[in-house]
Amino acid sequence: AVLANDAPNCEFTHLNRLMKNFGMIFNHVTLHPVTGTEFEMGASTKFTDHPLFDGVLKIYIKEVSNISLMGNAKAILTENGKVLIAENTFGKGYVFAIGDPWIYNEYIDHDRLPTSFENRKAAENLTGLLLKKVTNNE
Repeated sequence: AVLANDAPNCEFTHLNRLMKNFGMIFNHVTLHPVTGTEFEMGASTKFTDHPLFDGVLKIYIKEVSNISLMGNAKAILTENGKVLIAENTFGKGYVFAIGDPWIYNEYIDHDRLPTSFENRKAAENLTGLLLKKVTNNE
């Protein structure tokens, strides 16, 4: 799993050298800018049929970089034509990528976020997906 960040907060030059091997490149942009506690500015609700979003209606992704895809890489979450979350297989492995650290940062629970956001559930789904990929060699 590759959890990058937005352009001012991530070093993309070397990261993208690695990511290119997986058919993904993080772009030097910042999408979903949020002002103060206007959390809806960072809301994502239009999900594909993907295990990451099972039982999830809304997640919070603040100041995210989008991802350009090549080869067999696939979009998991796209908004306004921009890929925010992507995946690919590599050999016997699996690569998950997002341009925001929303899985492990201060927005995983409801200490800051309104209860309508389901980042924790999405994080649990991602953990299950990654464990399944490892144990089944998918």
